[in-house]
Amino acid sequence: MSSEADYPYDPRADVTRLTGLAKLTAVKDRSTAGLLHELYWQAERNERDPSFQANERRKEQRKLDEEREWLEALAAAARSGGFGKVAEELCHTVGPGNDTGTLRHLAKEMRALSDAGRLVRR
Repeated sequence: MSSEADYPYDPRADVTRLTGLAKLTAVKDRSTAGLLHELYWQAERNERDPSFQANERRKEQRKLDEEREWLEALAAAARSGGFGKVAEELCHTVGPGNDTGTLRHLAKEMRALSDAGRLVRR
């Protein structure tokens, strides 16, 4: 493993042209460079850690679940006429409440409902 000493300060370093740890050469304060170096490697270790990866997957799943719940509530409102007659008819036509759609299809259908709702409001 390297250290911040492997990336000595260079006053001519242009951080916009550097990548990765090479950006440390643009940091004049060496204690800050050391902290940034340690943070970089900690992030690298975390990304390789199976428990970190599992936690990231759980967070992503929670996000998808929340989005699905929001979309289902939106679909229910559309089916009950909450966005007007056109959106209600469209909702029943495309069937966002049916059991054959995936979240992706439901999101696509909800975008169509949203577009229809905008047309109705005009």
